[in-house]
Amino acid sequence: MIPLFCVTCAKQFGFRDEPGRRSGYVGYICEGCAPRYGEQVGLCLVPEEAISLKAAEAMCEDYGRVLTEAEQLTELSDINSPLSRFARGVGL
Repeated sequence: MIPLFCVTCAKQFGFRDEPGRRSGYVGYICEGCAPRYGEQVGLCLVPEEAISLKAAEAMCEDYGRVLTEAEQLTELSDINSPLSRFARGVGL
């Protein structure tokens, strides 16, 4: 997993799979920069709070609680873990 940063201000927000032939490009624009650049065609802008809430709900459902940051990193490193699958959008 590698960190994901805003393409304009470099604010970090989460992680993504290592890039590879099939992983494709991932671009992220933070909430602070999104109003400045507007909605881009073909992209979905989802508020950070909505993503965080959905992730917390998924962790509570799969693990019974919200995991610590260290536990999240451990789970994200396992491509078969429920949290890793959630982060990659697999099975959603």
